[in-house]
Amino acid sequence: MEKARNVVHLENLGGYSGCSIYKVITDFDFIYVSKSSSSITYNERFKIQLLKQSSFSNLFSGSNLLAVPEIYIQDVGDDGILYCEMQYVPSKERITNRLSDILPLLIDYFHVARHKKPIELCDLSFQDCLKPKMRNISKMVPSTLNKLITESLYSIRKLNLPQSFCHGDLTLENLILSIDRKLYFIDFLDSFYPTVWLDYAKLYQEIEAGWSNIRNGKICDAPNPCYRTFRFEMNNWLNIHDAEYCKYHYFFLALCLLRIIPYTKQEEIYNALCTKSKLYLKKFLNGELLKNFA
Repeated sequence: MEKARNVVHLENLGGYSGCSIYKVITDFDFIYVSKSSSSITYNERFKIQLLKQSSFSNLFSGSNLLAVPEIYIQDVGDDGILYCEMQYVPSKERITNRLSDILPLLIDYFHVARHKKPIELCDLSFQDCLKPKMRNISKMVPSTLNKLITESLYSIRKLNLPQSFCHGDLTLENLILSIDRKLYFIDFLDSFYPTVWLDYAKLYQEIEAGWSNIRNGKICDAPNPCYRTFRFEMNNWLNIHDAEYCKYHYFFLALCLLRIIPYTKQEEIYNALCTKSKLYLKKFLNGELLKNFA
């Protein structure tokens, strides 16, 4: 990429990863994405995220339909902030309109990811990594939910969770189906414990728990019907290929929601997260499995 091009337009792409992300249009209509760390202390986390992205192509070389944006430049600026410039991937329509197209590609990703070594190896057990985070969250939630958290942590005490490659924030918002029908993975996150189980649960955070509706103030009990077929197919695949996860599904789904609470400022969203977390932890403690619809 030529650095001599002049920037003529910047568009803030927002995001929730702790980084600043901009779509940059230069003269001659060259477009790329600029992403920079939020602080010097966040640089190390951002470095792991970029390493995940740059390693993806080699790890998933068996599929020519799974891709990540190419990183053109990765450097540290004069202000000490880590930044990168990467490929801009255009898409014609929202990913929710192409669920039937992305499902087989996501399943290809899961098939491979669960058997690949993680980028960020962890020396501790899942339980030891989780305890400090849950200790902090427990101080922020009602006593009834805190009790369910304590009981659930006790119930998973013997879980031996293998480490694997994981995206870290596998939401539908972080997937792009390109014009040439490749599935692009964007906005990787470092994980407190690397496991594809967190990728499964993060996806269900939307297709079952309805996180985007909660975030936008549309609180509803039932999952969005547009995800029905997608969710049924995912349920069936998990029951066949990773049945052990199905035993712990509702714990991990609740965990995804609980981890949002420290960053929640709106009371309505906080209450919805607590209510849904209680529901899923109760399902887990009652032995409810992820349902197989086959």
